[in-house]
Amino acid sequence: MTCKKSLIITLALVLFTMSANSALILDDSFESPVITPDPSLTFLKLYDTGETFGSWLVVSGDIEVANDTYGGFAAYDGDQRIALNGTVPGKIGTELATAAGQEYTVSFYIYNNNDVTVGFAGASDDAYIDSDIFNAGSSSWQEQTWNFTAQGASTWLFFEGDATSANSGPSLDMVTVVPEPATMAILILGGIGMRSMRRFR
Repeated sequence: MTCKKSLIITLALVLFTMSANSALILDDSFESPVITPDPSLTFLKLYDTGETFGSWLVVSGDIEVANDTYGGFAAYDGDQRIALNGTVPGKIGTELATAAGQEYTVSFYIYNNNDVTVGFAGASDDAYIDSDIFNAGSSSWQEQTWNFTAQGASTWLFFEGDATSANSGPSLDMVTVVPEPATMAILILGGIGMRSMRRFR
């Protein structure tokens, strides 16, 4: 096979794989399951440490899942949203299937003028490998983005509120995670290059 033909096939493979792998690996607006509000908490359901909501685990503190227009504002997408402060500041996490060395972009919407820490780790009880703090800066939904590079085949993504009083924390909605195509291409080309080197030794 000529070098030119080999290069064309390689580039076609890269483009095909990038397209196949650029799909969202997380797309969650907290719509499932549909909550049944606690009797004493109209429009709200409280989740404590260790409890799960959909694919999310409450790692520490507690959080509220709110529906309708609790607090005077609606969810950004759909009917439900997360309030990261229940009776105390809460932290939630979800496990993602990732590839070591691949960069991912996290997109999410937050509401309320309080800080939200976003971070990732290898397990639900590990310290953050990397994290950052975001603030909506106003009483409206604001989109935020954050990038991380996975360390292995499994990654835990976390969101943590840090408001100092109950029921005053930030709200979270519409979380998406997608691999960065450029990083995916580098990983694929690197793998192809290594195989080619072995072949011609």
